Amino acid sequence: MKKKTALLILAFILLGVFAQSCEKKKSGITIKKNVNDQNITFIVSVKNAPNKVHALGFEVIYDPLALKYVRYKEGKSVREFQMFGAHKVKEGLVRVGGFAAGEKSIKKDASGELVILEFEWINSEQKAGITLAKLLDDISGWNPQE
Repeated sequence: MKKKTALLILAFILLGVFAQSCEKKKSGITIKKNVNDQNITFIVSVKNAPNKVHALGFEVIYDPLALKYVRYKEGKSVREFQMFGAHKVKEGLVRVGGFAAGEKSIKKDASGELVILEFEWINSEQKAGITLAKLLDDISGWNPQE
């Protein structure tokens, strides 16, 4: 009985240590905002990729009363992708996606920029932020973080 109790206590301790170490290493997609006089850019990055990424897609939702989409730049993490792009579907919605073949993919545990989205300020009184939605393909289970 004492052995079972000791093993059970040891299992709980190890489980707690493992859970804490997993918690410290946040992973997924992050968004960083840079603001200047007339423009605002959002840098969407991968942080400690939980898995290898051959294909990705997501929607960027923004307030068209506050911001006007201008353009995108590929981040360093997707420069080797065979196809990558960001396109305005309608006011308030931009779709981002791309794919890579073979070793050109984003490696597990890698970090780096995916896309830099540039917007023009229309109304600085309005909330100027973006939301990522409908994460697809190899990033479908990831959680966007700010």
